[in-house]
Amino acid sequence: MKQFKGILALITLFASTALKAGTVEEVLRGNAKHNVVITVLIVIFLGIVLYMLRLDRKINKLGK
Repeated sequence: MKQFKGILALITLFASTALKAGTVEEVLRGNAKHNVVITVLIVIFLGIVLYMLRLDRKINKLGK
């Protein structure tokens, strides 16, 4: 649960930073196209991390 809170805080920080620069569409459509790549990579990485945490909990539950 502690890890989930940390990940949620990171997502919130990223979203608030993006919204300060303008709307999300303005940020992603701006001249800096690398922001799109970074955003996609972060989403994929977070998905993998959450999947691994869930899988670890299931394996530990089966082990008991």
